[in-house]
Amino acid sequence: MNIQPSQYLSGVRDEMKRFVRMQKRPSVNELEGMVTRMNTGIALTEELEAEACLQKDGSRRPHLTLITNHDNNGGDAA
Repeated sequence: MNIQPSQYLSGVRDEMKRFVRMQKRPSVNELEGMVTRMNTGIALTEELEAEACLQKDGSRRPHLTLITNHDNNGGDAA
């Protein structure tokens, strides 16, 4: 499911504009719905930003060195 935060936030903005045009106060349930959608949009934005940071950092992998402490000369004592 590919949802952009702007879809949530623009819907809330449009709904707020509708209340202003109608000069009507939103009910508690309507306000709760708007706040929920705003929080969802904010959470989606944060999630997408974190995902973008991970993708950027994933291209720079740290140099790894393999260290072994097992005997590699066939087990013969020197």
